[in-house]
Amino acid sequence: MATRVLEDGRRFTFRVALHAGGSTVPEVVRTYGSLGCLVEGWSESLVGLSCEEVQAQAVADRLATDEEQDRLAYETGRQAS
Repeated sequence: MATRVLEDGRRFTFRVALHAGGSTVPEVVRTYGSLGCLVEGWSESLVGLSCEEVQAQAVADRLATDEEQDRLAYETGRQAS
């Protein structure tokens, strides 16, 4: 069990839930992979994204657009430090 952060890698994590009729895992891999994200699929409807600090705002902006279009829902795993 992790009890504290030893060194901050400055990566940003996003948890993504795909809506029925919205984005698919292959689309997320293509779209967010091209933005520099590492993509981890948990299921057919849950995906994790990890990106460097320099890409984080572009990724968050794209996620917000996709969420507004009801293609997915997301939350960030990193709070302001």
